[in-house]
Order: sequence, then C-alpha cells, then structure tokens
Amino acid sequence: MMARLRCIDKLKNSMEVFLLLFGDGLLELILNSTNQNLPHGTVKMTKGELVRYLGMQLAISTTSGFARDDFWTSELMRKEMWRAPPYNFNLLLSKARFLLITKHLSFCSSTPLAFRDKFWRVREMINEWNRNMAELQVHPGLQQSLPFPPCCR
Repeated sequence: MMARLRCIDKLKNSMEVFLLLFGDGLLELILNSTNQNLPHGTVKMTKGELVRYLGMQLAISTTSGFARDDFWTSELMRKEMWRAPPYNFNLLLSKARFLLITKHLSFCSSTPLAFRDKFWRVREMINEWNRNMAELQVHPGLQQSLPFPPCCR
C-alpha cells in the first residue's frame, strides 16, 4: 500500500497517474460488465481498448466547439474544414466501435436489488473507487469532497 503512495511523485506521465487512480479493479469491473452487455458475436473489448475509449471520452468532453462526429473526419475533410478538432480518432478506434461501446457501457455486474436503490447501477464502481482510494491512502478530506452521496461512501 505505502509503496504505491510513495511512488506517486515518480510517475512519468498522465497515463500512469490515470491507471494508479482508476486501479485495476475498477477497470476490470467496467471491462467485464461491458463485455457482458455487448451483443452476441461481437468482439469483446480489451483492457487497452477500454483505456483508449475512456481517454477519448475525456478528450471529447474537454474540447468545446466540435460535434462528436468531427473527431472521426478524414484527413481530406479536415483540410477543408474551417476549424478542425485537435484530435483525430480514426487510428485509435473506429466510430462504429466507439458508438457500440458507448451504447453498451456498464458499471455493474449485478442485477437490480429487490428494494429501491437509485444508485444500484454505479454502486459497485463507487465501492471499487473507494477501495482503491483507501489502498492509496488518499486523504479523507478529499474523499469527502467527491460528489458521491453519503450512502455510497
């Protein structure tokens, strides 16, 4: 535990920080539950593909002024555009695959509980995030500032 926390200042790039904060457990949960939701006969998603997908979602959400489709325009179309998006996702993941993953993305492997629970779809993800934060020994004040309802902490 402490070894993971002590090495945080030795991380070389943002990908290492991302993987440290998300943790293998959370990535595996999302990967397995999404693969269960994919249609029969569809190629299952790999961990690398999931990380690429999440990175693409972050890049899209932090770039304003462009439609989602603009990120998959061809080089020829990009040259003709008055203003092209800063990222070209054609080489990372096809648009059809991106939309398929988006449609079937899941954060839980369980079925709804018998009682009313508004957070059942994300409860496993929140528990896994909190477990990883506890393992990293993140300051409790930071966990309190996260936008999760008290019942999920």
